[in-house]
Amino acid sequence: MTTPADETTTVGSGDPGVRRMSDDECWDFVALHQLGRVAIVQMGHPMIFPVNYALDERSVVFRSSRGAKLTAGGIGQRAAFEVDEASP
Repeated sequence: MTTPADETTTVGSGDPGVRRMSDDECWDFVALHQLGRVAIVQMGHPMIFPVNYALDERSVVFRSSRGAKLTAGGIGQRAAFEVDEASP
């Protein structure tokens, strides 16, 4: 569902300050930032990692050393990505 930028759509909890974004709006927003979080499940528990990221067209990329992000979050595994807005 796509809504104009000036409209608010109730999403999830019913918070009127939350609106659904179009795919293009999401990618534009992600392109404005550099800090995000990657969430994976390891041994039945959520693990959340802050990451500095970049975009490669419509793919989010980040560097990581060997460890949980690569082993539990490998190809074919479910993961979530969230953009953080941070103020200095």
